[in-house]
Amino acid sequence: MDFKEVFQKEHVTRKFTNRKVPENAIAEII
Repeated sequence: MDFKEVFQKEHVTRKFTNRKVPENAIAEII
């Protein structure tokens, strides 16, 4: 998967979760 695709997906996920997920968790996923 391309990094841009991952970034876009995570960005959309943040919008849906309203930033309830810590950035640390997102960093671990990548």
